[in-house]
Amino acid sequence: MVQGLLEYFNKYAFAQVAIYGKDYCSAAKDTWELTKSRGIDAIINDDLIGNVLGMGSLAIGLVTGGVACLYVYVNPNFVDKSAIYYAVFGLIGLFVGITEFSILAGVIDSGVITTFVCLAEDPQALAQTKPELYRKIQEVYPQVMLGF
Repeated sequence: MVQGLLEYFNKYAFAQVAIYGKDYCSAAKDTWELTKSRGIDAIINDDLIGNVLGMGSLAIGLVTGGVACLYVYVNPNFVDKSAIYYAVFGLIGLFVGITEFSILAGVIDSGVITTFVCLAEDPQALAQTKPELYRKIQEVYPQVMLGF
């Protein structure tokens, strides 16, 4: 049952919807079969981009929260510099930073997903356009290139 849900609900299917204009159900099925048959599931399992983007989001949130607290500290309009001002402005800055970076991270994550799907579809296109990257992937994940 869980296997069936994973096959149906996967973010990689949206790449096929965008690239080929397929309906979601057939794109989800095709993407799942494609990743399994080409060995891309090994690359997807090693994908750490979500962790990196999550940490980046937190870091940017902390920086913007710190800048907001610094604003309260240096602004002469805040005569009463109580902890509540620092907390409110810091939390607002944290929220704004995380939100803004998450929007950017979504674009980066979509690019990574599309790269994986396109690599599964046609690794030779990568070999022609980016031969150095192709060789690195071939060294680390030789099973991806076996079908060709």
